[in-house]
Amino acid sequence: MNQTWATTVAVFNTNGSTNHLMFAPAPVFGSASGAPTSGGYTARLEWIPFGKLGSFASPWVNLRMGLEYTGYWRFNGGRTNYDGFGRSASDNNTVFLYSWFAF
Repeated sequence: MNQTWATTVAVFNTNGSTNHLMFAPAPVFGSASGAPTSGGYTARLEWIPFGKLGSFASPWVNLRMGLEYTGYWRFNGGRTNYDGFGRSASDNNTVFLYSWFAF
């Protein structure tokens, strides 16, 4: 079990100046407020069965599999109706399942 699991929790916050020309209202990627301000968190869990000291074919075979969740509490300047078309920041929350192999 040594070095087999990894976790990451992070908070992010992006700020910027209001610019109604650059950040105009539009579905999904727009901003009703004209601001690019976004914030949220990321949580990740990874399983690393190979690629650590004493594992199969170490150090030549590396495998990592993970699950990542990103949640938004603010997106493009708002929490609700941020784009002027009824979307909430939490509508952009995502789940990402991934794996990588290196030889």
